[in-house]
Amino acid sequence: MRTLHAPNLTGHPYGYFADPDTYLPTAGPVVHAEWMTGDRDMVLDVPVVYVDPRGQIHRVPVGERINGLSVPRMFWRLCWPYEPLTRDASVVHDWLCSIGHDWDDAALVFWYAMRCRGVRPMRAWIRWAAVRFIGKWCHRRRRA
Repeated sequence: MRTLHAPNLTGHPYGYFADPDTYLPTAGPVVHAEWMTGDRDMVLDVPVVYVDPRGQIHRVPVGERINGLSVPRMFWRLCWPYEPLTRDASVVHDWLCSIGHDWDDAALVFWYAMRCRGVRPMRAWIRWAAVRFIGKWCHRRRRA
């Protein structure tokens, strides 16, 4: 994670996903990945770059294994793990957690990234709350 010298966040109150080569904002899909055989996981073919509203760059490297939103299968009809509007945000959040980033800040970055993709405030808040509180509790139980 590095900070831009002079991030141009004008018009981007929630940050933006960026082209991995130029770091300029991109509106198109940023997750390009290959499915793992016999698994629900994917592996990134192209880096994912997100610039949060604080100007911090989060660059998820090629080869990172991703699995979308960690939603139990019985809830997939309500919230599919690879839902297009939240998929990009989930990749950044999962990567931050995998490198030991602060859990609460990673959840905040997840919220900002969803909002920058156009997820409505209430939907983003529900997913943020699930990640922030339930996800943190589950993560602690697995480590114990």
